[in-house]
Amino acid sequence: MVITADFREIEFEDGPRRCEGLFRAAIAEFSEKPRPSREEIAQIDDLALGLYDSVSREARHYAATVLSRSKDVPPGLFQRLCNEPVDISAPLLVNSPLLTTIDLLRLISRHGLSHARIIVRRRNVDPVIVNLVRLLNAKAESEAASRREVAASPLLEQVRDRLRALASGSTQQEPEPEAEEAPQAPSGLYMDLLRAALSSNADAFPRALAGALDLTVVRARRICSAITYSDLIACLKYLHLRPEEAFLLTAAYYPSQLFYGPAIRLFLDRYETLSIDDVELRLEEWRTQDEAAQAAALQRQSAAISM
Repeated sequence: MVITADFREIEFEDGPRRCEGLFRAAIAEFSEKPRPSREEIAQIDDLALGLYDSVSREARHYAATVLSRSKDVPPGLFQRLCNEPVDISAPLLVNSPLLTTIDLLRLISRHGLSHARIIVRRRNVDPVIVNLVRLLNAKAESEAASRREVAASPLLEQVRDRLRALASGSTQQEPEPEAEEAPQAPSGLYMDLLRAALSSNADAFPRALAGALDLTVVRARRICSAITYSDLIACLKYLHLRPEEAFLLTAAYYPSQLFYGPAIRLFLDRYETLSIDDVELRLEEWRTQDEAAQAAALQRQSAAISM
């Protein structure tokens, strides 16, 4: 793909703004090609995926909107956008002619009701999908009713009282008669994470988590925006947080998954059975992957700019 003057002007901008401008300009130029070649499709795919983790949600939504009108799309970028939350992926889910019924069912299976409610807005949507969305809606309503029934249970009230005390910093941990105590996180670390989780700044907690774990902020954001809390509790276990501390931090990001008694008990069981050795291995894998991804992204970006 030929880099135009618009691209060269972006070259003089710094940091995230440069990535954002290059990403948008590349998508815009690609969309104007009536019949892009395979080579051009591959080039825009490499460029866009290399910049993807450095651009804003607005830029990703822009790409989804532009590509939703096209029959020739970069396949890697297309798949990445379809699997984003619906505030980004909605234009593709509703309008893209490339998504087959099988594709749509796979997306619903992976992401659940949030994607299903958007997909059902498509024109001439398959009746199978319509019926599936009805079933998912009915199930969600039933689960919500069950949660309301248990919301006033004594167990849940005890947990809430404990969390209120933790949030105010007024509760002292009572010593337990154990032969050997597991290492505990530094007292200031938990309070720093708690303040970040309760902050009005949505990026405060991912940044605090990244600093505590020596991870990239991009990786921390991915952990905090995952569909389930599995990766987040591995991080909190790595920091040796107590179960109630880990619960409060996790509930700040996944309230719908930790709203009622059985879900709370499941969380505590999962957290207690996590192996420190396993979570240490997972953290090392993430660090290695991020280092490789950063190096590859810089290489792609340099190659794209020099073309």
